[in-house]
Amino acid sequence: MVNLRNLDLNLLVTLDALLQEQHVTRAAKRLGLTQPAVSNALERLRYLFKDPLLERAGPAMKPTPRADALREPLRQALADLSNIVAGPSAPDISQIEQTVRIVMTDLAAELLTPRLYARAAREAPGLGIAVLPWLGPDRTDQSILRGEADIAITIVLSSSQPDMRRELLSYESYAVAMRPDHPAAEAFDLARWLAYPHLILSARGDPHGVVDDILAGMGLRRQVRVTVNSFMTIPRLLATSDLLAMLPARFLSTVPREYRLIGRPPPIDMPGLDLFLQWHPRRDSDIATQTVRGWLKEAMAEK
Repeated sequence: MVNLRNLDLNLLVTLDALLQEQHVTRAAKRLGLTQPAVSNALERLRYLFKDPLLERAGPAMKPTPRADALREPLRQALADLSNIVAGPSAPDISQIEQTVRIVMTDLAAELLTPRLYARAAREAPGLGIAVLPWLGPDRTDQSILRGEADIAITIVLSSSQPDMRRELLSYESYAVAMRPDHPAAEAFDLARWLAYPHLILSARGDPHGVVDDILAGMGLRRQVRVTVNSFMTIPRLLATSDLLAMLPARFLSTVPREYRLIGRPPPIDMPGLDLFLQWHPRRDSDIATQTVRGWLKEAMAEK
């Protein structure tokens, strides 16, 4: 039996190339080696196998019966060794039975869940999608840390957990939403905007937000009369009242036609909002969450 500790495995790689090319120069080119190096390796292989292995036949070389017998077992052995070093292959997403839990707002769910389900139905029929409510960035961080959620679509604050994976998903600009016959719709400006009551969206029910901080810096205040925690409650409220709402401009594309809401540019310098995909590092190698993150990015890019 051959002592493997004394065996240079590179010799077997060289033998495989020689058996495929049946030519020293071509084998050397294939391996990125010099012709003398391959010739030297062939001599060592002949000594190892106690067989000529390749014999001169005109300009080419012809494998001996022993070399022919080695061809397939050698290729299989090298493939097996490569697989051992590379580790197990990634599971096939079409065969996975798993539910991916995603924290997102109801607006994001309205926009993205139909597309996620359609992709899963086509490509991963065993993959389930569970939508969990977004209750603010801090609680979202905790859900990810505790393993209660796999992915989140969220915002990042200075207080956000640092030990998270995050990837920018989209940039959201704002618009002031209102009914089309709202008294402020014509000649809309700062004075008209402040003259009417406001609706604010807050996961925690906080009636004070970024808009109010900006106004405070200008020495101004607005009238916040309604605070809601769901995008889906907003269309009817705006359509049946004089309420105004500063919302992501993308929201208007989701409003049912019966409400016919319109948008106006913000009358203040309103910064946009960065939305991030967020997950815990322990999910880095999970093929299901990797796949769904990719689907989410593609779906958002299409919107």
